[in-house]
Amino acid sequence: MIENPGIVLATFQKGGVIKQIDGSYVAEKPRWEKGFDVLVEQFPEIKALHGVVENNIWHDHDDAFAHTRNVYKYTQEALQFAFVEDRDTKKALNEYFQEPLTPGSTTTRKDVLDIAAVLHDIAKSDPEEMTREDNTGYTYFPTHDISGAQMSQRILERHNYEPAVIERVKKLITLHLEIHKTQQPQQRQEVINEIQANHPDIFPDLLVLSMADMQGSDLAKLNYTDYKERMDAYYIAFNELTL
Repeated sequence: MIENPGIVLATFQKGGVIKQIDGSYVAEKPRWEKGFDVLVEQFPEIKALHGVVENNIWHDHDDAFAHTRNVYKYTQEALQFAFVEDRDTKKALNEYFQEPLTPGSTTTRKDVLDIAAVLHDIAKSDPEEMTREDNTGYTYFPTHDISGAQMSQRILERHNYEPAVIERVKKLITLHLEIHKTQQPQQRQEVINEIQANHPDIFPDLLVLSMADMQGSDLAKLNYTDYKERMDAYYIAFNELTL
């Protein structure tokens, strides 16, 4: 029995503890993990990602559900904007994500980003999306961005989400691989600038989602140099951002 469930010593990463009536303590789930559990309950389709294994230059026999969970975690971490140096830019980003998506809506831009984070790889639950290289054993899901956008639309329509939310989630999922595709560091900033020019309405959201997607992968373990160069590009993009 919990002595006082309202008193929780919480931090973002580690969660906290709850004191029980016998004086012992039990671990409290971090806020991000609670948020993820709520979204899994809301969108049970995500559970189909359990046991889907991806093995390639970004994933080392990575379970797709575990990856999705990590992406959501790193999305929440990114939204702290600890890496943004300018105080006004950080304030503007926080305000941007707390704004309603449309006038009078109770859904914020952050809410939409959270949904996109948990549904971004939903198409990997479809066995027909997987391709396997015989010589390497690598597995890929080359069209999961397009297919995932379509699947997310059907899922959100079943939950009666407003069209503006559905279209924004679809766009984020469709584009979440665009920055990943650039292999050469010297070209990456050009690609980021091009995406910003073409999609200014979702550019900050896409930066967060794409960065979290990379952080939630195994790239740092498999190719740290590439990972570091990509992280540097994201940090530059965020610190040069104007809203």
